[in-house]
Amino acid sequence: MIQFLYPEWLWLLLLVPLLVWLGHRGQRKQSNKINQLGIKEYVERNFRNCSRSLANRNLLFYLSFCLWIVILAAPSYGLGEKGIVIGRDIMVVFDLSKSMLAEDLTYEGEVVSRSQMGQLALRNMLEQLRGRGGYRVGLIVFAAKPYLISPLTTDIDHLLSKIEDLDPAHPPAEIYPAVKEENQAPDGIFSGTRIGTALAYALDFMQEKDIGYHHLLLFSDGDDPKNLDDVPASITKSLQRQIPIDVIAIGNPGLDSPIPDSDWNTRMQEQSLEKISTQTKGYIAKLIPNRLPELDDYVQNYLLHLPERELVEAGVRQLVVRYHLLLWVSLVFAYLSWDCFYLRWPALRWRKNSESTNLIQSPLKSIDLAKSENDLLAISKQGDKI
Repeated sequence: MIQFLYPEWLWLLLLVPLLVWLGHRGQRKQSNKINQLGIKEYVERNFRNCSRSLANRNLLFYLSFCLWIVILAAPSYGLGEKGIVIGRDIMVVFDLSKSMLAEDLTYEGEVVSRSQMGQLALRNMLEQLRGRGGYRVGLIVFAAKPYLISPLTTDIDHLLSKIEDLDPAHPPAEIYPAVKEENQAPDGIFSGTRIGTALAYALDFMQEKDIGYHHLLLFSDGDDPKNLDDVPASITKSLQRQIPIDVIAIGNPGLDSPIPDSDWNTRMQEQSLEKISTQTKGYIAKLIPNRLPELDDYVQNYLLHLPERELVEAGVRQLVVRYHLLLWVSLVFAYLSWDCFYLRWPALRWRKNSESTNLIQSPLKSIDLAKSENDLLAISKQGDKI
């Protein structure tokens, strides 16, 4: 399957209908001028192949233009060097605590929960990375406890299926503590959102030999009854390992929202989440009201511009950008679009009369430059002498 590294360039294909319309408009304008000056019969007699040559030239030009746009989009297909993965490692840490069930966001006109919006954004990001190839992504979900859904893998399709199977309303039982643990909280306050514990757990899955090529990507609303008291230790650990924590903040930061089946309200803690990303030199994006669940800026303008490591891993899929054949074809089409107009002209252009030959080699230009019927009559007489 062909995928594109920079699909945004394909929007330029919308210019093709405009170019076709402009070309047709120019031809119509010239035809009207010929009809007004009464030389249609002369043009048809001497330049009957001209219209077909123009059509061929235009078609080849449009094909060449389309191919150049496809080349800019960096088409990728096939397998690269066996066992070599070029990219970065991203461990996604996804919040499935009760507060993520709050419905304070909208998507396509429908009210959605924070966890649903996060899943949409995560799928969007993975689709982009799948097109790029070479990135390893893992997934950890958490509430009171973290739970590994998938270790780092280049199999993005497998990861997408795991995300599809996640039900925020019925998350894995492993992320919630036993009732005994909840009742025995030392300070009498139990937290069902242990962000720091989850981040520290995720850091343990990152190999120290690949320092500088790892990321933790936290999807959360940052709402913790204990005010994220376990986060400073994980920030210290990430700084020691030189692993930035990128944050996707989800929810409405300016409004308290009810938690379903609960007497509690929740609000996205924007400043707390910004503090995590800032202190670890990470990136922050916000999924807030009126914001689409897209992480294009994070992937295209941040992630893909960072240095990439080469990792030997057997049996992985590594897409390769291939444009050389398209480049040669586009150059051939461009040359032919320039030359075919002259190659298809009547054999009269080879006659020895240089003045008449020049006339026939540029008939449309002569017609455009003609300012009166007398000028065209002179052109017609010269053509009749050939």
